[in-house]
Amino acid sequence: MNYFEKRKIRKQLKAVLHHARTLRCSREDIMSADDLTSLNEHIARAREAYTAREGEAMEDAGSALETCITRINPPKPYAGWRENFDVLVVAISVAMAFRAYFYQPFKIPTGSMQPTLYGIHSEARPPSAATVLDQQPLKFFKWLVTGTSFKTVRAKTSGTVNFMPSDSSKKPGYMPVVVAGVPHYVPNDAVEIDAYRRPVRLAGGVANGASVRAGEVLWSGVVISGDFVFVNR
Repeated sequence: MNYFEKRKIRKQLKAVLHHARTLRCSREDIMSADDLTSLNEHIARAREAYTAREGEAMEDAGSALETCITRINPPKPYAGWRENFDVLVVAISVAMAFRAYFYQPFKIPTGSMQPTLYGIHSEARPPSAATVLDQQPLKFFKWLVTGTSFKTVRAKTSGTVNFMPSDSSKKPGYMPVVVAGVPHYVPNDAVEIDAYRRPVRLAGGVANGASVRAGEVLWSGVVISGDFVFVNR
């Protein structure tokens, strides 16, 4: 066995030893006495082989220690999916932290405090204003970073438009617009009212009582979530 092969085996043995010590520290209090004794014995042999630097001895000790680790702590199912999920959670946390403390800094008294003041609100825009960032899967990541999401509400069926009272128990922040008995939800502040506080029409959209065809746009625009640190807890 040449120098480079020994060096590779020694590095592998070092990694296995580190894994074994980590396992012992994390599960020592719940591990059975026999398993703990067996693990300590294999760790001691691996250390001796690591110190002696003999290629075959290191290879045998490493294999035996790996077998012992697998027996004591067998691999969990879907380990790859679990690891990917952990990475996704960390990435989402970083994106939300970036948005909270860097993308929307709070400089009083400037317009940067407006998201905190407004909370979740909407701005009417034509469907043509949507960009490639407003399509999945980029739409989700855009919302994570900027807090904005482009929404287009189209009629699911043909009929007459009727505005219904907002029901926060079903969908907080949204009001049902019923077309032929089918509810369509739009942001509360997208509804324009008259002097008697009666809903008249959707901002940039259809009027109450209008007739629409299936697929016709009832309302489109951007829903802005505001500053979730203070508003959307």
